[in-house]
Amino acid sequence: DDTLALRRNIDRVLAEVEQKNARISVAFFGDNQSCDDQDWYHRNKGGLLSPDDDRIVKAAGNWEGALTGGCDWQESLFDAVWKTGTELEWESDDRTIIVITDAEAHQTKTHHTESEVMGMLNQEGIVLDTILVGVRF
Repeated sequence: DDTLALRRNIDRVLAEVEQKNARISVAFFGDNQSCDDQDWYHRNKGGLLSPDDDRIVKAAGNWEGALTGGCDWQESLFDAVWKTGTELEWESDDRTIIVITDAEAHQTKTHHTESEVMGMLNQEGIVLDTILVGVRF
C-alpha cells in the first residue's frame, strides 16, 4: 500500500533534510477551478522552516487527509507547483519541490500549462520530483 510506505518514509525524509541543515515547507492543494475553489491551496505560515518545527511535523503527520476529496479525479498540480515555486522565498540555490499526489494534473482547467511550469522550474533552478500514490479507501 503506497500510503503505508509513504507514512513510514516521511520521518526518514525529514531526518535527511535536518541532517543536511536544510529547510522545508509543506503545501497542500486540490482544485482551483472546481469544487475546492478558495481553499484549493495551503502552505505553512512563513517561509522555509526547520524540519523539526512543529508546523512541519504536524503537516507531515497529517498529510494523508489532504489526499482525499475534490469533485473530480484531477487536481491543480501545475498551478500548485507554479505557486510554490514562485512565491516561496528560497534560501539557497539547492531547490527541490516534492509533490505527493493521488491524482493526475488537470490539463484544461489550469492557469499554467505543463510547459510553462517546466520553464519556470528550469529558470529558477528547481528540481521537481512527483510521487503518485494509490490511496486505499
